[in-house]
Amino acid sequence: TENTETEIETIDAAAEAANDEMITLTPKDAEADEEIKAAAEDAEKNAPKVDKEYTNVRYASTSPAEVCDIRIPEGDGKFPVMVTIHGGGFVLGDKDDNNIEPILEASLAHGYATVNAEYRGYDEAPFPVAVADIKGLIRFIKANADQYQFDAENITVWGVSAGGYLAAMTALTSNVAELSADVYDNEGYIGNVQALVDFFGPLKFTATNDYYREMGVSPEQDTSLINFESSFLGFDMNTDLTKANQSWWGTYVDRLPPGFDIKVWISHGTADTNVPYPESVHFARELSTVLPADHIHLELVEGATHTDPIYYTPENLEKVFQFLQN
Repeated sequence: TENTETEIETIDAAAEAANDEMITLTPKDAEADEEIKAAAEDAEKNAPKVDKEYTNVRYASTSPAEVCDIRIPEGDGKFPVMVTIHGGGFVLGDKDDNNIEPILEASLAHGYATVNAEYRGYDEAPFPVAVADIKGLIRFIKANADQYQFDAENITVWGVSAGGYLAAMTALTSNVAELSADVYDNEGYIGNVQALVDFFGPLKFTATNDYYREMGVSPEQDTSLINFESSFLGFDMNTDLTKANQSWWGTYVDRLPPGFDIKVWISHGTADTNVPYPESVHFARELSTVLPADHIHLELVEGATHTDPIYYTPENLEKVFQFLQN
């Protein structure tokens, strides 16, 4: 009961602080809006066939892990591009993650070419190499737009869990050269994107303990995220918070380009203790200082856990696409 009361107080405070257009609290078992359901069914029914498919395409030359799968829908390009980034604590999982496939299928149904990314885990090298990999992938997309019928000026990055972090860093630090690390391919291109979708990603590692406490969970009850984050950084982040904050997008906020403007959708479940949901509440609040409120949408799903199946239903995915395309 105490934890539930804390959750409600936190959500209420976030809703009061945020623009009403930016935050939605959705019951986990709520029926989808009829228009959303109809749109999802229509998208599935009219989904274009995949015209061309490319597997394990090298997008950079630093590591064998720097590969992606590309699907091009039928029709004449240029196609908007959906880049998908799997999770797994920055070391587990791969681009064949079952949670990515529904996003790929929905993206194709909405007319996107899809680019599903693999990247280096911290077992190969620590931060910032995974960020550098995805930045390199965006530059690859731009450099090879004609070959793959990509619209290089309409790119969305969609990440799940750890992939949500990588997507956010890619979208929000395009001008930060040092985060490109050892990936030098296609340096003549700027890795900016037009939209970001973050499903329950960890965003500010040095605040993880605070976010656990904010939702009424003692950090000592679940230390797995903190351990993953320190391993990703390559050192115990509690020994050097300033250095650890080099992994937070907010450290580079003054380097956003003039006129910076993207659309951002954030989803997080209130029962997620793998990545505490206040991560996303604070992320949306911080973004509201650099983006218009109607370009940010935070969807908190009551009772949803980490990687809950509700995120990948056609109706839930349809809400994201309606936000992105309207």
